[in-house]
Amino acid sequence: MLVRGRLSRFALAVILVASATGCATYRTAHVPGSPRPAADQGLSADAIYVGASARAVLRNGEKISGNVTAVTDSSVTFGRIGNDGLSERVVAASDLEALEIEDQAGAVSQSITKFAVGAMALAGLFLLMRPSLGSN
Repeated sequence: MLVRGRLSRFALAVILVASATGCATYRTAHVPGSPRPAADQGLSADAIYVGASARAVLRNGEKISGNVTAVTDSSVTFGRIGNDGLSERVVAASDLEALEIEDQAGAVSQSITKFAVGAMALAGLFLLMRPSLGSN
């Protein structure tokens, strides 16, 4: 009985660790018609695109985030779903202090890590649940 209690706590701990979400990774972006803000620092900046999950800091210090629903050479439209449905906000490129898009590669590596941890946990549980290996 004591082994099963420890086993269930072990299983719970493994499940919590495997399901914990990591922080999203963001990279610098720019509006297609505007100069690349990171070019002077030797960094690469991707063009913002419709469908990207993005965040921005405006020149007045305000922070906004959401999915990009439209892009022009002079503006980016952020969309968020709330209680009143979809709300959109058009931000002029000249009002942007910083613009970043979510790096989707980070999400893939997190999924692979979660799968590997889950597989190891299941293998460990299988070995612990067997009465004995190699006994006759």
